[in-house]
Amino acid sequence: MGCASHRYNLAVNRYLAAYEPELATLNQLMVKLRHCNNAAELSKFTDLKPIKRNVTHWSSTFEMVLRYKRIRDSIRQVEAVDDFVPMGAAHKKLMGLLGYLKKLDSVCKTLQHERTSTADVRLLFDQVMDGYPIMASHLRPSVNIVHTPVFEAALVKI
Repeated sequence: MGCASHRYNLAVNRYLAAYEPELATLNQLMVKLRHCNNAAELSKFTDLKPIKRNVTHWSSTFEMVLRYKRIRDSIRQVEAVDDFVPMGAAHKKLMGLLGYLKKLDSVCKTLQHERTSTADVRLLFDQVMDGYPIMASHLRPSVNIVHTPVFEAALVKI
């Protein structure tokens, strides 16, 4: 049976592709905030450090957007990065994404729990596909990434 967490990671990354311009801009902001002068200036307003994302782990994207929300007011005090702070529609889109990422993160944590059965995984995946149809290409029972779909279907029925 394939790794459910790996399939889920691929599915979430596919979902995040629609937000890539905003996420790339936000990551660029976070990188700039880590530069010495900017980091020193930011530390005057908050103890929280900027977090940049690791594109191979979608959870780092969640952490980055969450941290951005928490320190946005402090970031706006750092004049050197003012042009990189998401405004208007971009900011709204990121805040909307944060709500979705919180839901997706709860699914991720459930998948990692040792008591989660194959049937639970199938149920979770079906619920995620209902809310996020674009993720179906990785979460359907018959996707190419599943080596033995018949075996997986049998496990779900046990």
